[in-house]
Amino acid sequence: MSSSSLRNLGILALLLVGAVVVMEMRSTRQPTSTGGLLFGDLKARLGEVDTVTITRAGDEVPTVLVAMDGRWRVSNRGNYPADPGTLRKVLLTMADAQIIEAKTADPKHYGTLELNDPTSEAGQAVRVDLAGPELEYGLLIGKRQGEYRYVRTPGEAQTWLIDTDPAIPDEMRGWLARTIVDMDAADIERISIRHADGEEITTDRASREQSDFDVLDIPEGRALRPSFVANGIGNVLTGLELEDVRPETADPVSVTTEFETFDGLTIAIRSMITEDGSWIAVHATSEDEASNDAAGVINTRLQGWQYRVGDFQAGQLTQRWGDILELEDTVDKQPSSSETEAGGGKPDG
Repeated sequence: MSSSSLRNLGILALLLVGAVVVMEMRSTRQPTSTGGLLFGDLKARLGEVDTVTITRAGDEVPTVLVAMDGRWRVSNRGNYPADPGTLRKVLLTMADAQIIEAKTADPKHYGTLELNDPTSEAGQAVRVDLAGPELEYGLLIGKRQGEYRYVRTPGEAQTWLIDTDPAIPDEMRGWLARTIVDMDAADIERISIRHADGEEITTDRASREQSDFDVLDIPEGRALRPSFVANGIGNVLTGLELEDVRPETADPVSVTTEFETFDGLTIAIRSMITEDGSWIAVHATSEDEASNDAAGVINTRLQGWQYRVGDFQAGQLTQRWGDILELEDTVDKQPSSSETEAGGGKPDG
């Protein structure tokens, strides 16, 4: 065989190798044919994904989740821990999704399927980008069709209907590990609410068997509102969840609420009332060895962070006497028990 023929065969071999590489790279980014998996090899490569970027129409910046220190974290929130269940569900849904049928490839009809790129002027879709070493997947998620969803890959004209619905959270909080504290109210012995101006409210129970908290030191001549239930404050730590999170700031503390347990653990919640909501910081201390570990676990997980909580939880943590007592003139007008007995509750006549 001549040198010219050998050279031509070599060039052909290189071209074939290049074509295979291109096809493999494209297979990581594009759906397969109708009836097959949306991304044929994604499930086998999920362990290689180390960055997930979510872009919505109108976002100032995308939401970015990164694998760090053995867990997923939300870059936009100071690398606060992400909710692993939410992310796992999104990734598995994308990996398991199968194509039902091909839809339009005409960009004029993207709007009907809500598949315009979120960064465009007519942006509608939610874009999810997965990345890792030598790995790249992208997906635009559009309108729901029952339990199904319209999708397309960035840069590709073809749209598809897939057999599942990647459940992308609508808000930032959906990506965050939301539980702050989860404590059974039955473990709490005493609660103190101290305002920066010196006002203080204290409730307690004599034992675990006592179901209701008592309000201490009620001002003389005053009575609690019938609708007030002190147990509501005690229940705040049961499934307390964040609305948002930020690294610790120097905002002034408005109220400090302390929860003391029968086991010697104290959880102090400092509330900061700001223009963008009620934020809290949490710190635990312990009086005996039995509760040292519990305090350490709480502080390791929560120290250095402040959490925005819902209005109801914030209201319970910052109660004032004016919130829980009857109005003074209402109390004054109530007949005494002796007056009621003497008059029988009926007017003279």
